[in-house]
Amino acid sequence: MRRMGKASTRAVCRALDVLVSKWPAEYTPAEAAGDLTACGIEVFWSDEDECFRPLRVCRVCGCNDLDCSRCIERTGQLCHWVERDLCSACVGEGSQR
Repeated sequence: MRRMGKASTRAVCRALDVLVSKWPAEYTPAEAAGDLTACGIEVFWSDEDECFRPLRVCRVCGCNDLDCSRCIERTGQLCHWVERDLCSACVGEGSQR
């Protein structure tokens, strides 16, 4: 998966919103995300932003926006993003890889 900078992340979000707005009303975000993933665009629906966002993946442990179960197993708590591709559970390990 190609990593995106902040500017291109916003551009992708806007472009996906435009595409979704042109799809039939009964086309759900889950169906849209599935179709986008099938095209090689990994996304998830952000309720906070009310748009599709590119899926972020931690460069160390591989957790992502939808699954941080490995971090919970390792640390006992949820992780959060400290860099675009580094979660809080892997701070310190990120510079070693």
